[in-house]
Amino acid sequence: MRIAMPVEFTSPSPANEVAENFARAQTFVICETESEKCEIVKNSAQNTTSGAGVKAAQIIIDQDADAVIARRIGENAFDIFKEAHLPVYKAEYVTVEENLAAFSRETLPLYVSPSPKGYRKRRGRPV
Repeated sequence: MRIAMPVEFTSPSPANEVAENFARAQTFVICETESEKCEIVKNSAQNTTSGAGVKAAQIIIDQDADAVIARRIGENAFDIFKEAHLPVYKAEYVTVEENLAAFSRETLPLYVSPSPKGYRKRRGRPV
């Protein structure tokens, strides 16, 4: 399976932290569960003024991902994934590696709706 996660790094390391926001992440890591190899895909939607969720979701679909793991998923990206029958799981751990392990154990919760609106980070803390 090909699992996609948003990250803020440009190297495909399993030690990378999962980014806070799916659509605004710098890059995506796509990990192949069978071979345990990971690759980085640039998120060209990161600095888009509007429609970043739709564009970011399309990047993942174009990479033939089988599932997405994210801390937060906006309404537009969620709807695109739902339409594409691509499951989105909630990242419950800090690193890509930890979340992949939890995915393999089938312990990550599946998003059934987008993340709540109004979440913004200010000085490293949710407001």
